[in-house]
Amino acid sequence: MNNYFYSDYRHAAYYDDIYDAIVDDLDFWKSVVSRLGDECLELACGTGRVSFFLHRNGIKVTGIDFSEDMLQIFDRKKESLGIERNHYPKASLGDMRCFNLGRKFRSIIIPSNSLNHIEENNDLIATFRCISDHLEPEGLLAFDILNPGFEFFMRDPASVYDQQIIERHTSSGYFETWEMSRHVKAEQMSYVKYYFRPCRADGSPLTETIDETDIKVRFYYPKEIELYLDQCGFEIVSRSDWYDSRPWKGETSEQVFIVRKK
Repeated sequence: MNNYFYSDYRHAAYYDDIYDAIVDDLDFWKSVVSRLGDECLELACGTGRVSFFLHRNGIKVTGIDFSEDMLQIFDRKKESLGIERNHYPKASLGDMRCFNLGRKFRSIIIPSNSLNHIEENNDLIATFRCISDHLEPEGLLAFDILNPGFEFFMRDPASVYDQQIIERHTSSGYFETWEMSRHVKAEQMSYVKYYFRPCRADGSPLTETIDETDIKVRFYYPKEIELYLDQCGFEIVSRSDWYDSRPWKGETSEQVFIVRKK
């Protein structure tokens, strides 16, 4: 079993400034949970991008995440909204491969391509089996996972990608971010290094200090996911190219699944 998460995943202090702008998926998670009630379990809840959106829409969210740094931000958000600690949304430290909450849920979601940080096949199987133990018989599991893309695999390890200047909304100022990566075909794994540096609005650096973080992204092909789901007792309800439920053709960066127990 590999330690697939990291002590400061993508530098938690920068995470919301980058990812809070992502909203394309939010209505999808809400629609899945609303089919069966007003409560769900969210695995890899992070700083609460999805959790607090669902909370604003009347859904009670129980979340787990592997990163203490992300959960500290989750708790600060909750406090800033005046939500008592024992009220929803709730989040605690946990590992999606082996957790035990002592109860079952009608809906379980795994947003933000979080399954791509599970490196080993056996760990993905363990995750699906643990989810099955926490899912009610008629419940639904929804998740997104990256659709392997040739252009990502062919990246030049010496080149810079996704360079951008971001205005901070969690504090004042700006920072520059970029990434470099190399793909190891035999492992179906990309090794990605993210860089962060405070800067002015025009991109000129405020310091020579650059924060760095390394992550690994394991790619799973569509037929692999079908196999692992089947082995773990799930059947596919729907699979889409995007969060708007467009038909599955494998033409986007995402595989978006809704599954249930057989």
